[in-house]
Amino acid sequence: MKNILIFLIISAMSGFGQEGEYDHSKRFKKGLKYAVKGQCMGLINSNGEIILPIEYDDIDPCKRDFVYIFKDGGRGVFSLKTSKVIVPPQYGDIDLIKKGESSFFIAYGKDYIVEEYNENGKVMRQGLSICGRLKE
Repeated sequence: MKNILIFLIISAMSGFGQEGEYDHSKRFKKGLKYAVKGQCMGLINSNGEIILPIEYDDIDPCKRDFVYIFKDGGRGVFSLKTSKVIVPPQYGDIDLIKKGESSFFIAYGKDYIVEEYNENGKVMRQGLSICGRLKE
């Protein structure tokens, strides 16, 4: 009983269950927390404000200011810097490529189609096959 009371006090101080928006939270990175409601996950800041909607199957750290997001069998990328989805969660795999101070993402979709997104979410090239040619 004592452990439950301590958990509830700590949870109340950290924004746990604010307005019934999520069931529980746990520390993530860069001052953010995972927020879980049922089987879905999102991210909240230290004030309990939702940064990434609680609708994803999983969230994994990526390099720099990005996280991988998973939804309905697809993988995408979310920017912690801009609080925006950079690559929609519809790809089988995604690679982060660093060039100097900037980065871009190579997203691998169905039928080996590759698309490239910059770190702001703009599609740089799309409809490429694995070997770099446009798919007919």
